[in-house]
Amino acid sequence: MTAFKWLVRLRIAANVALGVYLTFWDPHKLTAFLQIDAPADIVRAVGILYVFVTLAYLPSAIAPSRCMPNNIFVVLGPILPIILLAVVGWSSRGLLWLAAYELIFTVALNVVFRRDFVADVMAKP
Repeated sequence: MTAFKWLVRLRIAANVALGVYLTFWDPHKLTAFLQIDAPADIVRAVGILYVFVTLAYLPSAIAPSRCMPNNIFVVLGPILPIILLAVVGWSSRGLLWLAAYELIFTVALNVVFRRDFVADVMAKP
């Protein structure tokens, strides 16, 4: 599960970077870039939510073979935000980019998890 562990760590770093960016930088420039009309407090709240959701990924980054239910959350959890970002952001190019960001990480984590899980199961007698 080494590849899965490193991909989860990359996802944690990317989500924390995105969360810090959404929370502490100028939200008006970001909403103008994303082409959405959202108050600054909502943008900051989304940034804080990204950081809190990322905390749920920590067990998979530390020992993925010991926390299978958390691995399922890491692989399947972003499906609802992807759908919501795609539906809400259909008219906004920026929200579609956020949906694509989530989709790319979700597909990559799914592929790597399946490959590592099968290799781990086949290695056991």
